[in-house]
Amino acid sequence: MPGELRDDAVVIGDQKEGCQIYNRGNYGYPLSGGGLELDLIEATYLLETGRIRVTSEETEITFLSSSTTLPGSMTNSTSSTWSTGTSASAGSW
Repeated sequence: MPGELRDDAVVIGDQKEGCQIYNRGNYGYPLSGGGLELDLIEATYLLETGRIRVTSEETEITFLSSSTTLPGSMTNSTSSTWSTGTSASAGSW
């Protein structure tokens, strides 16, 4: 199920898909007019368990845990990072 990263949340725009996620675990907040808003912790869990995909400006992103080592970089031992998956320097924050 596709979701889009918007500011500090992930939005599942499709009403049917949003309802499925909400009804199967009470994740997120239903939006008026359909869809579902997930906070970043919920979205990270659903992404890591394979239940959703997340995009930002049409680029699929992944979640990198604090133990993930990126090619050509030192181990990120201080925080978790959202990344576009295309390169460590482009889109990581």
